[in-house]
Amino acid sequence: EEYAKIGINLELHYATISDIIARTFGNYNQSTYEGGGYDALLIERGQGFDPDAVRVYYHSDGWPPNGGNIAFYTDGRLDRLMDAAAEETNFTRRKELYWEINEMVREAMIDNWLYYPKITMLTKKSILNVTPFVDLRSAENWTVEGKTRADNVTVVFAQGGEIDALNPLFMGSGYAARPLFLVLGGAVIRWSTNGTLIKGVITDHYEFSPDYMNVTFYLKKGIKWHDGYNFTAWDIKCYYDALLDPETGSWGTYSAQSWLKNVTVVDNYTVTFQLVKKMAPNLVLVQLSYEEGYMPYHILKDVPHKDWKTHWTNTERAIGYGPFKWYEWKKGEYLVLKANPDYIGGEPFIDNLVVRVIPDSSTAYAALKSGDVDVLSAWYGFTSLAKEAEEDPDLRVYTSLVTGVTALFLNNLHPQLSNKYVRYALAYATPRD
Repeated sequence: EEYAKIGINLELHYATISDIIARTFGNYNQSTYEGGGYDALLIERGQGFDPDAVRVYYHSDGWPPNGGNIAFYTDGRLDRLMDAAAEETNFTRRKELYWEINEMVREAMIDNWLYYPKITMLTKKSILNVTPFVDLRSAENWTVEGKTRADNVTVVFAQGGEIDALNPLFMGSGYAARPLFLVLGGAVIRWSTNGTLIKGVITDHYEFSPDYMNVTFYLKKGIKWHDGYNFTAWDIKCYYDALLDPETGSWGTYSAQSWLKNVTVVDNYTVTFQLVKKMAPNLVLVQLSYEEGYMPYHILKDVPHKDWKTHWTNTERAIGYGPFKWYEWKKGEYLVLKANPDYIGGEPFIDNLVVRVIPDSSTAYAALKSGDVDVLSAWYGFTSLAKEAEEDPDLRVYTSLVTGVTALFLNNLHPQLSNKYVRYALAYATPRD
């Protein structure tokens, strides 16, 4: 209604995720909606945990298929600023650069930011210490009211999608990453429950070289794979060697090659990452934090990288060093994990964690209310039901902000939207009550 007042006729079209991806990231011809692309798109996007995330959306080298610049925006000045900020090691100067970048992005009105969304997890009243920000990853900290460690505690978690791979190199969705994080055990750097970067459970400490071209991690001793073998620096190198090798067939190889040159084992508990170019320390740590865990050198050392995708460690049973051990998996239905008593971070309170696949959100909500499920994934998007759930004496609502923004993406190559002042008009006309 508001857009009509300024002479813009807005037609709403609902689309599936696959259709959205095809019309944006798959829009190699930069087409408008009529040509198979898009004109404007209302969707939530991730901002990442470093301001360099703006590169994905606004740098001219990020046009699909190389990145997420689905606005098809180009500005050489902005590119140069983003390049400089990514390499700046002085925190104060880097902050100044990103403020300048932010001002340029807002002045160009490349897209229309609306609000910062919240995510919600609904649970039984008895489930405590749940963190929506990390979803199922926080299960190692969950407790159950009225239960003790002497009880055989079982918690059932529901999510909307299936696990598509067991090796992080081939995972195509968060539905695999979340439960597998609990098995694999995490990276040398991880995210705390409040969204800050902290050293991984497996890390004793780390240090950057004076020229910021290398970062060395010193690992804790005594970490065990679930089959009893020691976790060492060779496991980390084994994983990254495969990630950097195109023969592996990992979706992450192209990105990894852009920043990581090599991984060197100094000794069994010391590993060094050699960078392709100088990068801001926080940006390096963010890159390292994205891994759900590493793969066992003692199992895969003689397996050609091209065969990793069909190896049993990716198709049948996951093995890790995390808080939970793999127990039983029925594809498309459920996964059962058992607490790892030897976990370096301490044995979880929950003895048995069952991950059920319930695609339909209404069915999942009904299962929670009936008692068949204890926790629902934040990915169901139950924020609209939070008030109703809060009034239910048997349920608990956990809510937190996310590092993202809900925005109206605009195709800057559209005949009308290419005009900055038309984009301004849309921004001013958008109601934000």
